[in-house]
This record gives sequence, structure tokens and C-alpha cells, in this order.
Amino acid sequence: MSNVRGRRVEFDDIDENDLVISEPKTAAAGLKAGEVAFERGLRQGGASRTVRSMFRVN
Repeated sequence: MSNVRGRRVEFDDIDENDLVISEPKTAAAGLKAGEVAFERGLRQGGASRTVRSMFRVN
């Protein structure tokens, strides 16, 4: 658990030993990027904070 703006949120750090290098994707953004960002936001900050953040980004 960690504190973000006074709220306790749960997230896991990335273990760099588990990283696998592969060929680059053909696109860096798009629907999949939005899906992953929304999923991570829900997991780490909850629905309300995620929706507010997404409206601020785009």
C-alpha cells in the first residue's frame, strides 16, 4: 500500500527481472492504450478518480 494524495492505494511495483524484450508493436496508442490506462486507473485509484483523470487527459 502507498499513499497518493492522502488516500491509501494498492499497486505492485514492476519487477525488472521479469521483463521480456520483444519486437516493437506497430502502434503506440489507440484503443488498447486507452483500455490499459483505464484498467490500471480503476485498480489503483477507483472509478471516480479514474473517470475524472481520463476527462483531464483528453
